[in-house]
Amino acid sequence: MASKRLAAVPASPIRKLVPYAAVAKKAGVKVYHLNIGDPDIETPKVMIDVLRNWHENPIRYGQSQGEPAFLEALLSYYHDLGFAFLNIDNLQTTSGGSEAIAMAMFAVADAGEEILTFEPLYTNYNSYAAINGVRLVSVATTSKPDFIYLIKRR
Repeated sequence: MASKRLAAVPASPIRKLVPYAAVAKKAGVKVYHLNIGDPDIETPKVMIDVLRNWHENPIRYGQSQGEPAFLEALLSYYHDLGFAFLNIDNLQTTSGGSEAIAMAMFAVADAGEEILTFEPLYTNYNSYAAINGVRLVSVATTSKPDFIYLIKRR
């Protein structure tokens, strides 16, 4: 039997759409998968080179707080963007975007509180909100150019 908390987690709408996409593809329809990490840009050559020259075996997990070289690279990147006040203690690394979103919700809101989101949104926000016991309040967006301008001015 599932926990009450798990039972409250909504099913991902993405999973509901996958069978329809499979049927459409079989019928010869071009399907654009906007639901998965399937980039249409090439992996940078430097990354491919690192993988080709990798000699550590077994490949270990990275340090939970982040590898020092990676943290230093992030810090340099953010300093170059003008965030000179940041230091290593201000950085939190995660294994992926989903973990980061869930951790951010956990960090900024207690159970029963609300979090503003822009809509359309990544549908898994709903699952992470349910797990964390928070309620999402959506702000509908538009593709009109002046909408972004108004948001940036505030």
